[in-house]
Amino acid sequence: VVCHSGVRHALVAGEYNDRRTSCEAAARALGVPALRAVTPAALEAGRARLTPHQYDCARHVVGETDRVARGAARLQAGDVAGFGQLLFESHASSRDHFRNSCPELDLLVDLAKAQPACLGARLTGGGHDLSLLGHLLGIEHLVRQAGGRHQPGQLLRFVDRAGADEHRAAEGVLL
Repeated sequence: VVCHSGVRHALVAGEYNDRRTSCEAAARALGVPALRAVTPAALEAGRARLTPHQYDCARHVVGETDRVARGAARLQAGDVAGFGQLLFESHASSRDHFRNSCPELDLLVDLAKAQPACLGARLTGGGHDLSLLGHLLGIEHLVRQAGGRHQPGQLLRFVDRAGADEHRAAEGVLL
């Protein structure tokens, strides 16, 4: 399920370039061509060579690389619930370390996490969409909950891709 928050997301004042530059500087300081070559343990060992901002950006990128590897292993083992937890961890890292989330997405993740059928959720794309894993039963309940905390007039779009040629959308929910 993909939930489009409807938030206009723009990385203002060079925020994207700042994060990219910070990651590149962190890789240089750690002596690697790119952060994908750094393990979480190696990042911690080299933390003193990084500025706090470089460390935060690198922690997110290194963590995402690690989560992808762990996620693939969990899916191969059939551990969908464990994979979902990695999605929640990914969103928390985006919010806390890379700082590319927004309050509206954070709210939607929190609301989704409260639903027992939602196994995982994280921001996607440019930071204005939310991917949810699991059978999100009672989507109207989530929309109603978001309605009490979202900006008036906020449009949410939910898409459930059931198969390659089939998709259903509950669209135009104006809060």
